[in-house]
Amino acid sequence: MSEEKEDQKTKKLGIVALATAVLSWGCMLGYIPSGVWLFFPLLVVSAVTSVLSRKTALGKVAIVLLILEIPAYFVVHTIVVGPQVPLSVN
Repeated sequence: MSEEKEDQKTKKLGIVALATAVLSWGCMLGYIPSGVWLFFPLLVVSAVTSVLSRKTALGKVAIVLLILEIPAYFVVHTIVVGPQVPLSVN
């Protein structure tokens, strides 16, 4: 019985881990308003819950998303969000 409750808890943590990992991607890409303030707390919650639920498929997917977020952050914020030249009004 306790093993069954443990599995339920791990599944719930996996859902939270995956949801917060997806939300942190949204913050990083700028799709979520005020994402700057939410990005790091979501990243911390996602990392902790994905480690706690690493035995489930959802936890493993969340870990992969978090690992891929590291190089994507540098690519997005160095290449894509570079200085932009304003258009002339001629």
